[in-house]
Amino acid sequence: VYVVESPQAELGIEKFAKERPNMVIILELACKPERYRQLVSCVDCIYVDLARQDMVDIAHMNASAFLKPGGWLVLSLQADVFEATGPPKVDVFADEVEKLKKLGFSPKEMMTLEPFYKNCAVLTCVKT
Repeated sequence: VYVVESPQAELGIEKFAKERPNMVIILELACKPERYRQLVSCVDCIYVDLARQDMVDIAHMNASAFLKPGGWLVLSLQADVFEATGPPKVDVFADEVEKLKKLGFSPKEMMTLEPFYKNCAVLTCVKT
């Protein structure tokens, strides 16, 4: 399991990884996959949890570099991130789903995380 985490993050990821010997911690920005390309092999699944409006673009960059054809992309989406610069939408994630389709992914399922997390959802896609 490769874990890409920002060097500025103070999440104690090293302690977490010590308990899980199958984790490889990469302290780098996810938006710069070229910086860790030589450390990561092709994978079957990528999980992305970024509170950024360009998270789909970052996910696509990493999927292009590391995700096998037919591999899964799992995105944790937060409505507040996508609504921050525009008027509220009925389905705030629809634009992101369409963008993923155009980038060569086949969306499979989206589930909200309520009542545990308000305005959040998990979207699963397959790389075509």
